[in-house]
Amino acid sequence: MSRDFTHLCPYCYAEHDRASALVEKGAQRVPHLPQVGDVTLCIRCGMFSILDGDGMFRRLTGTERRSIARDPICKKAREAWITMRSSARAS
Repeated sequence: MSRDFTHLCPYCYAEHDRASALVEKGAQRVPHLPQVGDVTLCIRCGMFSILDGDGMFRRLTGTERRSIARDPICKKAREAWITMRSSARAS
């Protein structure tokens, strides 16, 4: 499910006005509003960031980066982004 939400990527400064939740296959889908600590993947640069307490996304800490690197859903999202970018560049 997507929700209206405006933020800037803290890496490439792209403005995004939508966010979608990533869930495991077969998981129950319930509406989800962005919450502090949620992880996002920038569709433009492919970098992950975290929703901070001020409502803006921030760069990852080293600990968060290592945790996301081990997360299977985040790995699949990043792989899908790489595939999408490769396909777009080949066209």
